[in-house]
Amino acid sequence: MDLYFYGSRGYWVLALFLIWKSSNIYADLWPLRTNDFVPYWSFKVKSYSRVVVIGLVVAHVLYYTKLVNFGYLL
Repeated sequence: MDLYFYGSRGYWVLALFLIWKSSNIYADLWPLRTNDFVPYWSFKVKSYSRVVVIGLVVAHVLYYTKLVNFGYLL
């Protein structure tokens, strides 16, 4: 394992973390929507992003524990 491996994995972990945090912020802002500050479609995308993040984490755990082989997808 080299620096590229850990750097690329770290980048994606950071990206997933930022998606998770932004979805939490949108969830907090949704009840305060005045003048459509948070559009409905944007709220839905951010709220479903939590499910996508959880799905990706589960898929990676299954792949790295060798329970499922996704080939080159992950």
